[in-house]
Amino acid sequence: MKKHKKVIIRAASAILTGAVMIFCLFCYPVFPRIYLGNRIKGDLTITCDGMPYELTSDQLISSAKIKEIEVGKYHIELKGGNYGNNPFEFLINPETLVEVNFFHSNWWYATKFNLNINIDTYKNEITYKVDYNMQGDSGCFETKQTIGKEKLELRIGSP
Repeated sequence: MKKHKKVIIRAASAILTGAVMIFCLFCYPVFPRIYLGNRIKGDLTITCDGMPYELTSDQLISSAKIKEIEVGKYHIELKGGNYGNNPFEFLINPETLVEVNFFHSNWWYATKFNLNINIDTYKNEITYKVDYNMQGDSGCFETKQTIGKEKLELRIGSP
């Protein structure tokens, strides 16, 4: 009888453990909070006066995983999952820092993006074109900023 009880207890434990794992991996309120990989992924394309703009390693000031695909085009991966801003930063010149923030709230987050940055030295402005996806929904926008400030900020998904 003791042996039979042990088998039942082990089987019940295995079923309960499996049920909890399935719940955590596939149930929406739990999954976004325990994701372990690089959640926010996308491509960044930078042009300056219509020509591809190459960032040097000195210009990249970010903890994000950044891989150069070709001149002026980069693939970026951010861990994400932290509440609030999840930034990556780079310098477009020694005095000007560009900070791109992906905002993560309690119930949604940007997951994929395509960011095109055009620097126009004649007009002294920078144009951002962004397409992004978040939990089955998508958005896009375009915005411009004047170059001259020490820090230029772009917020994606901020409240």
